[in-house]
Amino acid sequence: MLQADGKVSPNFTWLDPERTDDPRTLLEAEGVTFDRHGRAAAAQRLIAEELALLIGADVPDLIPEPDPGQDAGLRDQFQGQLVERQGPDITRAVVTVLTAWVEAGGYLEYGVEKETSCFLMARGKRDQGGNIWPAVIYPSGKFEVVFQHLSRRSPFNDLAQREELRQRLNKIDGVDLPAAKIDLRPGFDLSILANSQAREQLTDALGWFHDRAHSDGLIDGEA
Repeated sequence: MLQADGKVSPNFTWLDPERTDDPRTLLEAEGVTFDRHGRAAAAQRLIAEELALLIGADVPDLIPEPDPGQDAGLRDQFQGQLVERQGPDITRAVVTVLTAWVEAGGYLEYGVEKETSCFLMARGKRDQGGNIWPAVIYPSGKFEVVFQHLSRRSPFNDLAQREELRQRLNKIDGVDLPAAKIDLRPGFDLSILANSQAREQLTDALGWFHDRAHSDGLIDGEA
């Protein structure tokens, strides 16, 4: 009935062909609230694991939530799409990496396109040097390294710094970012993060990136 963005699906139809009542009206009568854009409140959303708990089903491991970033609703869309397309194990692995990024001083921003992406932000627009992020995660399965963006942001406008990042990422088993794409947006499959050592290596590389992004007097802060 509801889409990932919280809106009633335009293609929704009742199984009973004679039923004509409005699904939104029914949901509102049951306590669901909608904003002025017709989106159900994200705080009222129940994921599959929560529904399972309500009916007393055994749920061995609930999937943790990443940081809400600028919008908890977008965070929920990102995670929902990630679970749907990559499954719970890869989702947990991705959330582990995102949590480590936030704990290291970074923050998250979520995209607003149909596929809700997640940007690993190291600096915001108002920070000295401008906004910068090393990567974007897509629920469809790609960890995208944004060398193209970095080539215009200090200190990674220095080719040697981008090359250092590429080499650090290539130490992760299964990752092979070609040198020929040092000014493009190569990436690797999220399934690589199922390996705990790969997650640790990625976390280390991202920590190095964050430190470099805040070197030479660059200050912390969000856009």
